[in-house]
Amino acid sequence: DSIMFGFDIGEFLVGAPLIPGYFHEISKEECVGVECVDLSRVYITSLVVHFILFFFVWNLSSVLTKVFSTIDFQDKVHWCICIVSALHAIVSAFGSLFSTILNDVYDDGVVDRHVVEQDIFSSLTAGYLFYDLLVHVFMSTKGHKDFQSPALMLHHFVGAFGFPVLTLFPLSWAAGIWQVTEMSGPFVNMRFVISKAGYRSHWIYYVNGAMIFLMFVVFRLMPVSYFWSIVYTNYTVIERILSPSLFLMMFLGGGVAGTILNSMWFLKITSGMYSILTKGKMDKETKTA
Repeated sequence: DSIMFGFDIGEFLVGAPLIPGYFHEISKEECVGVECVDLSRVYITSLVVHFILFFFVWNLSSVLTKVFSTIDFQDKVHWCICIVSALHAIVSAFGSLFSTILNDVYDDGVVDRHVVEQDIFSSLTAGYLFYDLLVHVFMSTKGHKDFQSPALMLHHFVGAFGFPVLTLFPLSWAAGIWQVTEMSGPFVNMRFVISKAGYRSHWIYYVNGAMIFLMFVVFRLMPVSYFWSIVYTNYTVIERILSPSLFLMMFLGGGVAGTILNSMWFLKITSGMYSILTKGKMDKETKTA
């Protein structure tokens, strides 16, 4: 039942566009089923719901965990956005995986098409990124250095405003592939929570690190390579779709920025894994000496 507290979310989502011209739109007279969902309403709903989730996680953590009450305000905010981010990543990454990479609609090799389901996930993710960007900006203005990350803010800004624009073009696959890379998100985000919960020396912390490395290889490096292979083999089609050239430059620039950020993060993770393995070996040699 989509009705809650007298509010019908289903009816709200199929209403007239709240931000006309900024998202892909299908005439209400021509749409069928999920095609009738207005993407700008998905965006706004996502923004609001993620803020609600943030405060829900805050209150739930206050009740269920003793650790949460002992950490400072900055870490409490970080704790909550990590859990919300993990939840979003599960929904967005799996939804995009089935809407894009595992979607047989692309079996014919034609890439210039809209996939409504993927456009919906793109709008949902854009709303989430805007919410998370606002939290980081707020915390940064308060002087909390852990939130002052130019790379992360650039990532969120490009996604929050780039994904909606991308829905205007029949390139749903591109947004889908980038969202599939968030499959590593739950492991990355829960690492902070595991650490603050006092399990930094526990086996679960090391398993989490190994899973982050594995997920980065499988769901970040490989999909990014797949993205560029599609761009290479379909460049003339993409160039035609993204005319004038400004849109093409933004599309390629966003891809390059995402690739660089993923490479930087992977190198950082690899360095961390090497340090842990080296430390473990040194500790073992020390004990046997």
